[in-house]
Amino acid sequence: MESFTINISKTISQSYHGWLGTMIAGLLVLTFATALNADEASEKLLADSQGTWVRVEDKDGSRLVTLKVIDGNNETVSYYRDGKLTSAHKVELKVESTDHIALFSFKNGESIAGPNKGDKFTGSTYAFKIENDTWYEVFRILNGSSGKPNVQQYKRMSPEDAKAEIAKASTSDNKDLSGFAQSGPDVQLIKKAIHSYAKGDIDTWHSLFDEKATYSHNAWGSRKPIAELADTHREHHAQLAGEVKILKEIYEVVTVKGGGKHGHAWINMEHNFKDGEKLNISVFVAFGINKEGKLGYEWAFFDTAAMPEQAAYKAAAN
Repeated sequence: MESFTINISKTISQSYHGWLGTMIAGLLVLTFATALNADEASEKLLADSQGTWVRVEDKDGSRLVTLKVIDGNNETVSYYRDGKLTSAHKVELKVESTDHIALFSFKNGESIAGPNKGDKFTGSTYAFKIENDTWYEVFRILNGSSGKPNVQQYKRMSPEDAKAEIAKASTSDNKDLSGFAQSGPDVQLIKKAIHSYAKGDIDTWHSLFDEKATYSHNAWGSRKPIAELADTHREHHAQLAGEVKILKEIYEVVTVKGGGKHGHAWINMEHNFKDGEKLNISVFVAFGINKEGKLGYEWAFFDTAAMPEQAAYKAAAN
């Protein structure tokens, strides 16, 4: 009887381990097949990405052409304004096809033309899709991103057609629209932005900007969504005992040859904090003004050294 029981136990144990081994082997095969399919899909996506892609946009009286060239695992992006090269950069790239989304990642970026030539920059990842010879890229949609998602699209072109598009932009409009103003609706626009900020009316201040507007403070080339600055403004005003006092102000708007408008303001202000501390600070701020009469960017420089440690702008700069 004891021998019979031992044999039954051995049989059950052998059957169980045999089933378990078969299941594990099956899972390994399935996992390998899934990984293989994902790799094949990513390879196909990389192959589809190769070539020349062009984006054309009319902005501030100028025709902007962005030329994206993908060769293997390298991408070169060149930016043209009215047919003239303004900047360019190159990166190493990787594309990945997942079950739900395609991802474009880049690293080892370097500026190869323009005012920042030679500068290096780190990588990033964004979602993208290729359909009917159109490249769609979506920024600020992945987890961890902030700000409103932004979609840009490019059309696939031959190198010859891309060159023709750039040449066409250079002859689209040669009329000189340059000018200078210290009064008028454009000056009133940037003045309203400054005074709305000073009053703590951040909703009105924010409404003066285009939905895609960006800002940069005390930095060159680093831009963030304007909505983030609105949050910083609100945090700052929550620390104050009242409105910001504008002591002195100068405004001007410069229109460049292509029609693009750029507003400038020199402001001397006084900030009174709830803890009794008083701050007198001078600020230079530049704005872009688009055809719709909205502000397209804010670019400001000011000294944060005299600000209290708890000041919102000091924390935002770190």
